[in-house]
Amino acid sequence: MKLNLGYFDLSKETLPECPESGLPVCLTSTKIVGRGEYLKKLRHANLQSLVDVESSNQERIVFVSEMPSQPSLFEVNGKLGKDERLRFAQMLYSAIDFLHGKGLVHGQLTNKTVHYDVNSDSLKISEWFVNALTDFGDFAGINFRQSIKYSAPELWKDDKDIKSLVKTKLALAKRGHEASSVAGALTQTLGVGKTFEELDPALRKILEITTSHRPRDRPSAAEVLELLKCPKSEFPEINLFSNVSNVAIPENHSLRDIIEALGHNDAYYFWRLSSNGLNSELERSGLIQKTVGISKVGLIPSTHASGGDNGQGSGEENSHKQTEIDLTVLEGTLQSVDTIAANPVISIDIDQSKLSPTLRQINEERRLPLSIRESSIIYQFSRTLIYRRLLSGYPHTLERIIQEANNVWSALLEVSGDTREMYKRINKCAIRETDRQIDVDIPRCHQYLEVIASPEGARKLKRVIKAWLVTNPGLTYWQGLDSLTVPFVVLHYDREDLAYASMSNFIPKYLNGLFQRDNAAVIQEYLAVFQQLICHHDPELANHLLDMDGQAFVPDLYAIPWFLTMFSHVFPIKKIFHLWDKLLVYDSSLPLFIAVAIMLRLKRQLMTFSFNDCILSFSDMPDIDVDDIVTQSTILHRDTPLSCSYRVHQPDFEDTSLLSIHKEDIDLQARRMERLPIISLSDVCRMNRIRSSTFIGNFTGEEFEIVDDIESIGSVERLLIVDCRPEEEFNTGTLPGAINLPAESSFEDPTAEIPNPSLRPSLSSIKLISSRGNRIIVVAGKDTRSGQAFAERLLSLGYPKLTVLHGGFDLLSSLGATLELPSLREET
Repeated sequence: MKLNLGYFDLSKETLPECPESGLPVCLTSTKIVGRGEYLKKLRHANLQSLVDVESSNQERIVFVSEMPSQPSLFEVNGKLGKDERLRFAQMLYSAIDFLHGKGLVHGQLTNKTVHYDVNSDSLKISEWFVNALTDFGDFAGINFRQSIKYSAPELWKDDKDIKSLVKTKLALAKRGHEASSVAGALTQTLGVGKTFEELDPALRKILEITTSHRPRDRPSAAEVLELLKCPKSEFPEINLFSNVSNVAIPENHSLRDIIEALGHNDAYYFWRLSSNGLNSELERSGLIQKTVGISKVGLIPSTHASGGDNGQGSGEENSHKQTEIDLTVLEGTLQSVDTIAANPVISIDIDQSKLSPTLRQINEERRLPLSIRESSIIYQFSRTLIYRRLLSGYPHTLERIIQEANNVWSALLEVSGDTREMYKRINKCAIRETDRQIDVDIPRCHQYLEVIASPEGARKLKRVIKAWLVTNPGLTYWQGLDSLTVPFVVLHYDREDLAYASMSNFIPKYLNGLFQRDNAAVIQEYLAVFQQLICHHDPELANHLLDMDGQAFVPDLYAIPWFLTMFSHVFPIKKIFHLWDKLLVYDSSLPLFIAVAIMLRLKRQLMTFSFNDCILSFSDMPDIDVDDIVTQSTILHRDTPLSCSYRVHQPDFEDTSLLSIHKEDIDLQARRMERLPIISLSDVCRMNRIRSSTFIGNFTGEEFEIVDDIESIGSVERLLIVDCRPEEEFNTGTLPGAINLPAESSFEDPTAEIPNPSLRPSLSSIKLISSRGNRIIVVAGKDTRSGQAFAERLLSLGYPKLTVLHGGFDLLSSLGATLELPSLREET
């Protein structure tokens, strides 16, 4: 397998004028890259694969493609047999029909762009994408002419330079009209009339009708295939990973075996990791030369010819240059890969002492930072092989896919069914009241991404958004939906249906209710829980933000775009991919912990900021290591009781037991005023080893289930329950293991110098102080409100991991709970 590197210059292009609307201008190079993102996804057995297209900073488009292993027809000698001619024609027209079906025309078919190998019976058409990339040169200001020899005469009738050639062709056409056919006249003129007559009748008929002097009489490629009796392509059953194949590398493999097994796309990806870039490769091959910057102004004459021919020649040579990519460096890196690493086992545990050297290296690199793992060829090679095997086994390997966690979003979002047909039936062209706002937002959305900034990308983005709006009539477009849609469109650029289907499953799970016409209650609850979690995990930061010289820097001022777009508005696409890879294997509460992790990451700066400084800082998100955020957010999620992040509008809250929190028990208005998260009685039982059967007794209500065994909650060592009711009420019954700190008498009296007085010394306060930062503190009052009041006083003293028992003892009384008498506790 070989890779081909080519380029063409856009140095003579003129920038378009700025539109009256004032929206950003789309550069020609951006348009080309946008088209290339779609074209490189197209695959046909008889078409050269386009692997990558990118623009450089010197108005140059660089592309990477498969280098055909077959010789071109220009290089082939000898005649084809009867069967070979038919097979050749079938493969040729099959590729042409495929292009026509995608709305594309080759435009450069010559004996140099058709490659055929008789021995392997294989054919490839090369350079089919050049005219498609540039819209026949219009995008690049270049005229990519079709060869005169192989084009219809009417295409050239207005070109004065070749008027005589056109007249010759038209004369032959006229002669053919008088004779049996133009093909017959041409073959007689060329002295191969006898060969023409000996052709297979089907081929002879095709030549006759395809060279008719009347364009309307010429058949389409599909009609030619019917004449060739070529079987129609049956569309196989499509699943999410139908284009993913397992990699089989022989036991006694060579370097070439590995590269061949990887395929063009993966081999190119690994080559990029080992190379200095495409421009460096062009310089190495001698196709381009470095120039002094000032020479481009024209004051200094160039000492060498321009790298690109702008297409003003005869059309026989293309206006771009190509060379083979040198894979030597990649081969040297992969040389250390052993047989075990080349065929990873994913279903059994392997004795670590028996690991091969390559696998030991991979295991060591797993612990390295993300940025290092991303640039390691051996590590990425291993991940590629593992994922190919997992994806080829989907859906049976779904559990393992989730464990490995990569951007297999459609599987993790459980997309199923015929998404192509479903998306096709959606009316994406109907005019809607939101169209104007969408048209304004898209040109400002992720414009650093050329695939989205291009007209092709903008059209795809708009179609997916409109499809979602059509199929969700109860929801509406809020600014930010465009940013939310971009990751799906980029990931599934060639499959809008998958982008739409993935997004349709993503929003109900992670943004439930946020795109309602009246979403104020949903957003306010989201922000309230977020603020409570900041107070829970870092009271020092929370106290600072809530009192900045009399002003409160609350989440309403900065966090709405975070949650409304799942951070896609504030982070670049590469970071969003990493963030969502982890998000999709967690429940809908993880975004809250991602936001908390961001605030903790910025704590050092925020503690020195004033209110105005915070406003300015959050207008443009500071550069943050997203790998740290992902790691920290999962730790916070693990260490926080499930009910502390509960939201009324959360669709996937797992605890539905009687002792859990239920939406009908939540007062959203009151919750906005609460500083600290609430914890359910169910979580208290689960984490403090209280068995529901002995705690509730023979409760005759609905059935429920409580987890009796303690679960590991990271570094947190169970709970400390603080009963803040008066001592006489505490003595009548409390929760098992609770200590008593009456709200009226547990704090020193406040003074002007000490507005937030400390706890009075007592055995209970000492126990509370010793548990500070080590245990989750559950404050249990008569009701939720009294518990919040006491917990807020502890918050002002900087106590972390504070929670308030939902419903307090009033809820316990309504359930008929059996409480513990402190006087009967065993002496310890």
